[in-house]
Amino acid sequence: MAAVRSTVGSLLRPLLELVLPVDCAGCARAGVALCRPCAGLLGVPAVRSRLSPAQQALLVGLEVWSCARYEGATARMVHAWKDGGRRDLGPELAAGLARAVVGLGPLGAGSAPLLLV
Repeated sequence: MAAVRSTVGSLLRPLLELVLPVDCAGCARAGVALCRPCAGLLGVPAVRSRLSPAQQALLVGLEVWSCARYEGATARMVHAWKDGGRRDLGPELAAGLARAVVGLGPLGAGSAPLLLV
């Protein structure tokens, strides 16, 4: 049964892409929701967030980390997910966030409060 489903899926995918084309949310590569190079921008390693003076004043005492710098392809991915209705990106963005959390290592007692975005 799985083989039949796979065969039907592989036959219908090109037709579906004609009606509802999918492009990489990061670089616009055709035929894929998120290409491997763009997905690779997410998660490892977590990066310390650059904060404006206003953000620094608001977040006194917090360490702020991100699963990627919010620029270029990464910004386009997040924007497509948040504002462009690209819910298909949710699993990849979540996986990148999870890799960033794991990459931060254990957070012991006495650590500064942590905010991951």
